[in-house]
Amino acid sequence: MSRKRFVDTREAEATTVAKAFDRYAREVSALKKGARQELTRIKTWSDGKYGSKSLAELRSSDLAEYRDAQPGCRIINQHHKAIARTDQPSVHGGYQGLGD
Repeated sequence: MSRKRFVDTREAEATTVAKAFDRYAREVSALKKGARQELTRIKTWSDGKYGSKSLAELRSSDLAEYRDAQPGCRIINQHHKAIARTDQPSVHGGYQGLGD
């Protein structure tokens, strides 16, 4: 069953990632103990290829692409992928994991 519900996306379409991060930096980051480090990350996102995207255009694949491009994440991601491959339903209907 589907619900027919209108979701207004105009604000998300009009707001870029950089604009949203700028507001977050002013209203939230400025009050944090680690503000300087967080502002560095915000600048990286805002000045990068995702900064000009609207919030409505941003996809989880963009976040995954950014994450995978970070130094040191490749090893962690390979580990997670290996775990995901072993945690698949078996032909017997159960899950293959450490216990099976």
